[in-house]
Amino acid sequence: MTTLCPFCFAEPGLRRRLKELRPKFPRELKCDFHPSRSGIPVDAISPIIDAVIAPNYMIGEYQPYYAGEGDKADWQQQGSSLRDIISDLTQADEDGISDAIVSQLIDDDPYDPRDGGEPFYGDDQSYVRVEHAYNPRSEAWEQFKLEITYNRRFFSDLARDRLRQLFENIHLQKDDLGQPVVYQIGADEALRIYRARQINNAGERENAIADPANLLGTPPRRFRAAGRMNAAGVPALYGAFDFDTCVAEIRPSVGSHVVGAAFRVIRPLVVLDTTRFARPARLHSIFSPNYTERLQQWSFMQRFMFEISQPVLPDDVTLDYIPTQAVAEFISNELDTYIGKAKLNVDAIIFSSAQRPTGRNIAIFGDAAVVEHTESAGEPTTPERSTDSTDFWTSWRLEQPSAGLAVVPGSVLVHNVTGVSFSHESMEDPATQEDGEN
Repeated sequence: MTTLCPFCFAEPGLRRRLKELRPKFPRELKCDFHPSRSGIPVDAISPIIDAVIAPNYMIGEYQPYYAGEGDKADWQQQGSSLRDIISDLTQADEDGISDAIVSQLIDDDPYDPRDGGEPFYGDDQSYVRVEHAYNPRSEAWEQFKLEITYNRRFFSDLARDRLRQLFENIHLQKDDLGQPVVYQIGADEALRIYRARQINNAGERENAIADPANLLGTPPRRFRAAGRMNAAGVPALYGAFDFDTCVAEIRPSVGSHVVGAAFRVIRPLVVLDTTRFARPARLHSIFSPNYTERLQQWSFMQRFMFEISQPVLPDDVTLDYIPTQAVAEFISNELDTYIGKAKLNVDAIIFSSAQRPTGRNIAIFGDAAVVEHTESAGEPTTPERSTDSTDFWTSWRLEQPSAGLAVVPGSVLVHNVTGVSFSHESMEDPATQEDGEN
């Protein structure tokens, strides 16, 4: 039997797996192509090759080919030979190595002619790559949305299992530029997160200017409305990375007044940046044990990124929020993520703006969403006795844990909305379009 070694192949993923496999065999067993190196029997290597080829390739179909007008059809099979495919996939060092793999795959083919089966592997066949349209994560997501929206509102073991299937090990994902999708934002003086509120009452505007941490920060419990990524009462701060996007997201009317401020991060925040899924995934070795899972997760996250970026319309019902609210809660509280060897919770999710295509938004959760209080708001007032919401917010702030954000001094400004712009596209009535075609 032919004996091969990791250095028979230049493909990094395959070489790495064979290095892990080699210690299981006697050191005296030498490679037929590299006699100074310990080897592995080819029948132990062929299952690794088979696990890549069988689900990703199919036997090519025969198509008619005509050399000239009026000539008889010459039927040709589409695809590449098994030997060429193995040579390309494994980056085999010599032709004889690919031939040894081909022979072993043919010998190991489990077909039984007595059952009417046909062999998959053959040195006289051609093969084409299969494009997989089915993604089990998309199915799991649809099932999760139905269950948590209409069956069991609070987390069940099944719901948790589905979310783990969708998001487990997401911290390992990187785009084609090598940028991780889970990373840490430090206390960067240059980074700004913008918040804005439409405030048309002059007195309320003065209060916001005097104490932006309270009036533009995370609302206290009884003022927290449900959002796309938080249930009512659950802390979350929504912002944008530029002021124009921030204003576009609140959709103010012409003639209204908007009070805006910039915030800086004052302690490290772990973020899941869904905008990085807009790029292709970093290429992984097809021989990596989790190759398929990584690609399927990347494909699903591109869909998820689209869903959470959709605009919230006035007639949207609260039920529409529930799946993404549950995902945000799971990601920020239960999902295990790592940066290096440190196990950390996700503090925020970055997502594309639906109102401004070039803009990016951020939703910050839990204690990380708390804004550092400034003394300019004056002395706190007991909320039970106060009828003024500003006083209530002030006292609530002073009881909060370590803040994650602080207002940038001098950044609070009042903006008068003088105009808005819209873009649109025409949508034909399907019935009219069909009538025109008939």
